[in-house]
Amino acid sequence: MNYKYIMIKIIIIFILIVLLISIAQSLDQKDLIAQPTLTAFDGYIGNVSLGNYRMILDTTDFSSGIVYSGDEIEYNCDGIPMKFILETDSVSDITLTFSLPTFLTNGVDTIYCSFDSTSACWTSGNDLIFFDPSKPFNVRSNPLGLDSFYLGMNVFVPDWFSNCDCSLKCSIRINDSIITAGASFFIEEERSIMPVPSEGYMLNLERGFTYNINPGTNEIVPIVNGNEKGESLVFYIEGAPSETINVSFILPLRLFHDSYNKISVTFSDTSLYHKESKLYLDPKLPNSLILNDHGIATLSSGFTVNVSDSVLNGEYEGAGICIICRSTSNECFQELGLLLVGIGTSTSAYTITQFPFKFNLYQNYPNPFNPTTVISYQLPVDSWVTLKVYNIVGQEIATLVDGMQKAGYKSIQFDGSKLPSGIYTYRLNAGGYSEVNKMIILK
Repeated sequence: MNYKYIMIKIIIIFILIVLLISIAQSLDQKDLIAQPTLTAFDGYIGNVSLGNYRMILDTTDFSSGIVYSGDEIEYNCDGIPMKFILETDSVSDITLTFSLPTFLTNGVDTIYCSFDSTSACWTSGNDLIFFDPSKPFNVRSNPLGLDSFYLGMNVFVPDWFSNCDCSLKCSIRINDSIITAGASFFIEEERSIMPVPSEGYMLNLERGFTYNINPGTNEIVPIVNGNEKGESLVFYIEGAPSETINVSFILPLRLFHDSYNKISVTFSDTSLYHKESKLYLDPKLPNSLILNDHGIATLSSGFTVNVSDSVLNGEYEGAGICIICRSTSNECFQELGLLLVGIGTSTSAYTITQFPFKFNLYQNYPNPFNPTTVISYQLPVDSWVTLKVYNIVGQEIATLVDGMQKAGYKSIQFDGSKLPSGIYTYRLNAGGYSEVNKMIILK
């Protein structure tokens, strides 16, 4: 028997088996890599009132949209187009189609939507094409394996509404297969510009002196006993980015003690401080301000009190009212802010409190955000409070508050670092009051 011949055959068979296994693994890996993926991201238009709006992709940065009202850019509105990312490992001819809605709704209100030849945009490398999403779009995929599709929307708002949304689906035919991904789009109602106050106070003052607190630094002058402390009266205002607002105040002339004793309070032409512009203003006069790029203004009001030798020790209280009006309409909002002065009593004797007159859930800030944002709300009475966060399909993903809370202004930070980009909602339930707002995680 030729053992040498048998050994050669065994070696050849072994080599063939190894080659077949290697080829099979290579084919499996190729099939695995070749599977294209389509990822979707939600979109929105914010701060919308009555009328017609059109949003298209902002091609200067590809991270936001440009919102038009008629033929003019509506700077009070902001938005982000829906985005779809196609990833492949080879050049292929693709056909893209959308299942498009005709309206957005919240179950009560309806907003009508449409699309035109500038509503959708395809980008790949340095190439960019706008197209009509109501028709199939044919294109050749990027050799580098990454194509992006953006979808804006035209909307008609016939009447006042609360936030509305809709869902749609993007389908792509590639390599004789079809892949799909769904996204949501929502319209946010015009944001109120209700000012949110925090208390202004000066404590541990001595009789026989006139005290002033600087609204920009919270510095109290003079310092007599070394225990004086205080904070300016602050109004936090949120509206649309770069929105112009008109601000005025109704200012108190006196602060009152429980015994009906009183002290005078005055305001100078530099008693109001606008944090964002670092300007000192006169609160006795109307002022026109521009909200910053995030739609925020922070106003601090200092004040001066004359503490005569004859006044009683104790707490003296009064209130000022901040009135905010939109420059583009007659819509105005107002809120009361408390001033408190403590004379001749230790700091521990004071509890600085101011209770709002109604329940309210504010829009989170910042929004969109990554990864954290702050949710604020107000309680006019002690209440059992639940504050929960949900994803777009209504699944609860976080409980931020669940328990009894005292009346007042509340804020809590929400961390979305472990969540994907998209639209989420947060719901406040307190004392029979219920309100839902939407927020966007954008990574």
